[in-house]
Amino acid sequence: MRNQIVKHYLLAWGYLDNNMEYLNDAELVKMKILYAALKEITLDERQFLAEKYRVPVKPYIKDSILAERNSVDVKEYVKERIRIETKLKPIFIKCKEQYQDEYRKAIDLVHSASRKRFLAKKEKDFELLKESAMAFLRD
Repeated sequence: MRNQIVKHYLLAWGYLDNNMEYLNDAELVKMKILYAALKEITLDERQFLAEKYRVPVKPYIKDSILAERNSVDVKEYVKERIRIETKLKPIFIKCKEQYQDEYRKAIDLVHSASRKRFLAKKEKDFELLKESAMAFLRD
């Protein structure tokens, strides 16, 4: 894919915006990267991309529908979208590098918290199983 890093962040845009209060640390850093990159393009370019990607739920709006909505040919619409996404690629790479340490720490925290929850659930499940076995043996 030509602009894979760009697509990754743009496709998460709606989710990040609509779930801000529930985001884990790693997702919050992703949001910082997204908005740091978007800040580097014009307002018109941001609005153009927002119309496609800043949607609360999937499916994302097809290029053909957006082209029709904006009264332009589909090929012209796609050409403009790709131009903006291509412009964003080096910007995202720079922003990702800028937040790299913060993102790694956030990932470590998320994985650590997930592991703790997993182990706590496993321990609780084991205790329930042990109680069931003991009750079975008493009966």
